[in-house]
Amino acid sequence: MPRHTRDPATTPRPTRRTVLGLAATGLVAAGCGGGGGGPGMAASWWGDPGLNDALNDAVGAFRDSGTGRPRVRSEFLPWDGYWDKLATRTAGGDTPDLMMQAATYLPEYVGRGALRPLDSYLGDALRLDDVDASARSTGGYRGRTYAVVAATNALTVIADRGLLRGVTGRDLPDDRAWTWDDLEELAGEVHRASDGETFGLQDGGGDLMAFQLFVRQRGRELFDGDDRLAFPVDWLAEWLALWQRLRESGAAPPADMTAESVNMLAQSPMVRGRAAMSFAWTQDIGSHASLREAEYAALLPPGPSRSAPGEARPGLWINAASLWSVAAETRHADTAVELVDFLVNDPAAEELLGTRLGTPPRADARARAREGADAVTRVSLDYMDLVAEYSTPLPRVWPLGFTELRSEFNRYNQDVGFGLRSPEAAADAYYDYAAGVVEG
Repeated sequence: MPRHTRDPATTPRPTRRTVLGLAATGLVAAGCGGGGGGPGMAASWWGDPGLNDALNDAVGAFRDSGTGRPRVRSEFLPWDGYWDKLATRTAGGDTPDLMMQAATYLPEYVGRGALRPLDSYLGDALRLDDVDASARSTGGYRGRTYAVVAATNALTVIADRGLLRGVTGRDLPDDRAWTWDDLEELAGEVHRASDGETFGLQDGGGDLMAFQLFVRQRGRELFDGDDRLAFPVDWLAEWLALWQRLRESGAAPPADMTAESVNMLAQSPMVRGRAAMSFAWTQDIGSHASLREAEYAALLPPGPSRSAPGEARPGLWINAASLWSVAAETRHADTAVELVDFLVNDPAAEELLGTRLGTPPRADARARAREGADAVTRVSLDYMDLVAEYSTPLPRVWPLGFTELRSEFNRYNQDVGFGLRSPEAAADAYYDYAAGVVEG
């Protein structure tokens, strides 16, 4: 395959898009939406029973705080089941009045006319002034606001502080100043100092979100406003080559060990005490702690190397762990918006929810949550305060097809790890594949 020379700045499983596409006729024909399956207002979210109880308590507090508010019928499901059920309800014209959304699926539901624009409510019925500046735009799509952030998270490098200190004799690196070169050096030092028993870093080469961080640090984005790839293909080849060097040096695990633990955290090298660091999301700190007791730290990801191309800037962003959206055809639009504002801003909701949804998107709420939090939760809360300072907002949510791109990205990194393609060939192949998905 010929190498790409273009630079866009100058020149699996069925996705939700597939499900909604098959059901589009039903959505258009029904056209009623708004929780039409019964009296009152319908709300739907994903989560576990503890979160469901807390959200129901918060919804009850909202209803008790005003007069004439309708009864709210709630439904909750695990993540995978939630999206299947929401797609079915949307196709049948029974979209919940209030629903939990995710940035990866937002464009698909907007494209089907399922979500109500919220711009006319902003600043009045829907207050975002106290929400972290980098998180306020996370529910925007093509110039309009279709969702409001419910909870946040961010990419981090989780470090097993005790393991790092015990192997190298060094404490944590200065994460406000370290670079990708520094990370590579430290990961290699861990492997050498442990006589090959410990890897410095889990393999993150197949994580599209980590690659997005890498791209953003150089002043670019993965996609432009017209859903075209917006980074040079050479940067992807450089990324894949970085992780291949880490594997070959023993700084990161071999490809077969990484493949065996995909989507199985309990089998991952870090949980098994075989790796000192890992790229992850803030909520993963608690997951690691529940599986293996250790002194975990959350580090800012490394910054661009001094010789890196592009215009250096903070690549980190505040991510929406979940969002609240309102159905386009709801009969309870004003009440649903009031409920969203209550869940995001009201002290009563804050007390009932705590950090069950994720990290609160407001600094004052994080400060209050920290008072009664355990040590692991405080690590995440403190880190999100740091991210608010060392981040820049994403200019847009993901394009249609992003879930496919994210799933497939890991396969191309594995191909390099198993010697099936060179970093350059894998970069070319993924670039063509991704362009075909998002550019059509």
